[in-house]
Amino acid sequence: MRTYQGLLSLATLLLEEDDIARLADTILQKLTQLANANRGYLVVREAGEYSVKCNVQFDRDSVSAEDRRVSRRLVRRVIESKSTFFSNDIGSDLQLHTLESLHRAGTQAVVVAPLSAQGEVYGVIYLDRTTVNSGFSTDAVEFITDVSRMAGQVLRRSLAADEIRRRMASFERELLAQHNFQGIVTRDEAMFASLRTLAQVARAEIPVLIAGETGTGKELFARAIHTNSQRSHQAFVVINCGALPPSLLESELFGHVRGAFTGADRERPGRIRAAHGGTLFLDEVGEIPLELQARLLRFLQFGELQRVGSDKVEKVDVRVVAATHRPLRSMVEAGTFRQDLYYRLNVVQIDIPPLRNRPGDIPLMVDTFLKEIAKKSGESHRFTPAAMTLLQNHDYPGNVRELLHAVERATLLSNGADLGPELLPREMIPVPDLPAEDDSAGVSPTLARVRTNAQHNAERDFLAALMDKNQGNISAAARASGIHRSYLQRLLTKHNLRGAT
Repeated sequence: MRTYQGLLSLATLLLEEDDIARLADTILQKLTQLANANRGYLVVREAGEYSVKCNVQFDRDSVSAEDRRVSRRLVRRVIESKSTFFSNDIGSDLQLHTLESLHRAGTQAVVVAPLSAQGEVYGVIYLDRTTVNSGFSTDAVEFITDVSRMAGQVLRRSLAADEIRRRMASFERELLAQHNFQGIVTRDEAMFASLRTLAQVARAEIPVLIAGETGTGKELFARAIHTNSQRSHQAFVVINCGALPPSLLESELFGHVRGAFTGADRERPGRIRAAHGGTLFLDEVGEIPLELQARLLRFLQFGELQRVGSDKVEKVDVRVVAATHRPLRSMVEAGTFRQDLYYRLNVVQIDIPPLRNRPGDIPLMVDTFLKEIAKKSGESHRFTPAAMTLLQNHDYPGNVRELLHAVERATLLSNGADLGPELLPREMIPVPDLPAEDDSAGVSPTLARVRTNAQHNAERDFLAALMDKNQGNISAAARASGIHRSYLQRLLTKHNLRGAT
C-alpha cells in the first residue's frame, strides 16, 4: 500500500511540473525517501553527454565531497542494456569488485534504473546505501524501475519543451537584433508570434491586414512593416478612413483637380500619390463606404488612380498596409464590405492580442512610459505596489492607449515620486460608484446592486487584510499599500474597520 501511495504521489508531482531542473530534483528527492536510500543521483543526457543533474546525500558528513560520485562504468552499462541493475553486496559481487569508485564512496548496495521513453534512454536514476547488511528489497527495486519508466516519459517531454524554449529565446533575440520594432514593448508569447509574422512579410511587396482592438498599437505594427521593408527610405503615409466623411475621404485618398467641387480652389495630389514609392497605411479600413471600395480595389489591382474631377489615369507604386478593429469577414457576409477587396487586402493577416490577454506586458509598458515621461519632464516617478496591482488587474477596454493615459494622468496629478492608487482613473479603483437603483445606462437595479455589493465586499476584504497585516497602524498600512493616509482613513471609516478615526 505504501508503494502504491508513493507511486501515486510521484505521478501527481511529475504531471504538475514542467521545469526540467525542478522536475529532476522532485524525482530524486521523493524517490530517495521512498526507497530508504542513503544517497541518490539523477544522471541526465544533455547535448549528447550524460552528467549528474542533481544529487541527494542523506549522510553528507560521513562521505568526503570528492567521493560523492556515481560509478560511470555502471551508468554506461545500464544505458547500453536499457535495463535496471542492482546489487545488495558490493564487496562480494564479482561484477563490481574492480569498480574503485563504489568502494571509495562506501557503497554497500546500489540500484541503477534507466530513464527511457520510446526505446531511447534519457538518463538513469542512481540510488545507493552505505549501511552494511541493508540492501534493497525486490519490491523496492521493482518500485524504482516503475518510477524510472514513468519519469523517463515525463523527462522526455520536459527535455523537448526545454529545447523548444531555448530555441524560442534564441530566435527572439535574433528577431529583435535583426529588425526594428521601435515602440513595440512586449515579452508575451502571442505578441512575439505576431512579430515573427511581421518580420517574415516586411520585405515582401504584398498587402498586409492588421487586426486588433482599438488602442492595441496597429499603427506601430504598420510602421514596423514599413521600417523593415525595402521601402523604408520612402514615405509612410497614414489616413484614418473612419475619421472623414465619404466625400472628403475620396478626395483625401485619390486627390482632386482644381474646380472638381465647391471649395476645390487648388489641385491636391491625394494620400495615395503622396505615398508613391513608399507605404500607405489605411487605418480602420472597414469604415470605407461601399461606393468608394470599388475605386480602392482598382487601385490595388492595377496600381492606377484618377483624381476627383480628372479623366487622367496615373500610375503609382504603393504598398498598402490596412488595419481594422471590425470583423471584415462578417462584414463581407453582411454585404457591407466587398469580398474581392477583402481578399485583396488580406493576403497576410497579423493579429494583435488585446492587453487584457497579456498582463505580463503591463509592468514593462509602465516602465517604458515612465522613462519617456521622465525624459520630457525631468522628473522620475514610480507606482506603488498597490497601484501596480490595480493596473495589472484592470481589463483595459481601451488597451495600450488607455494604459498610457492612466500613466500620464498619474504623473500629472502627483505631488511626488510615488504614484499611489488615488492617482489612477476611477474605473481602475474598486470603489463603489453606482447607486443602488441606477438603471440610467441600461443596467437593471438588481444587476447594479450585485455589482455594487461585489465591489464593496472586495474593497472591505482588501482593507481588512491590509490593517491586520499592519496591526491596525494606519500610517504603516498607508506606506505598505501606497494609498494616501487621509484617503485610507476615509475608506476605513466607510467600512467601519479598526484603525478608523
